[in-house]
Amino acid sequence: MKQRRTQIGFERQWLAFSATRAAIGVFAAQILLGVGCTEEDCNVGEVRCNDGNAEICVALEHAGGRHWSISDCSPGTCVRSNELPDEAVCVRDAKPDLRCASNQSFSLCDGSEVIDCWEGLVIHSLNCETGAAYPAHGELGPVLFSSSAPSGYCQNVRDTAFCALEPTSNLACANFAVDTCEGADALHCNSGYVVGRVECGNSGTVCNPRGGCENP
Repeated sequence: MKQRRTQIGFERQWLAFSATRAAIGVFAAQILLGVGCTEEDCNVGEVRCNDGNAEICVALEHAGGRHWSISDCSPGTCVRSNELPDEAVCVRDAKPDLRCASNQSFSLCDGSEVIDCWEGLVIHSLNCETGAAYPAHGELGPVLFSSSAPSGYCQNVRDTAFCALEPTSNLACANFAVDTCEGADALHCNSGYVVGRVECGNSGTVCNPRGGCENP
């Protein structure tokens, strides 16, 4: 069943070019993933879709002036938000997707695929069997966010769909654990499921219950 997602508690960043977010620097990582700049005069924080890509106007810190920073939306395209005038967003297809018919922001499992919906369109997707993601260069590939495994089994818990490494929940991840240990292995958990595992013993280290491996 489709479950509405709130921004609180959902760790994925949106590829939405927002003037407000730009002001606080959220777009720095997206721009680095991203791609190119053109030296062109514009208003800082201004967004647009241009040649199928999403662009935001940023100030040049050292050289002065302003330029358009580009996020490559291929193989998808860019659309402007119907509700928020300061957002231009990369989507997999500009045509409405029936799985996103409620026109809300939510995530779901469609077979083995994680689907993120926004305004009736697919904004992110991740195939838990193959690891294929959209956008391939962004948050879902090579899975730079911490709430999902790069591949595995699609799980939909409360308001979040994600890939887990195991088909069932793991007792080590119970009680809302995020980072924990299972024997010598360091686990990263999401909603009771393992989404990351590091075998600390292989490197001569031990598991740190606060996350990762450390020297004994």
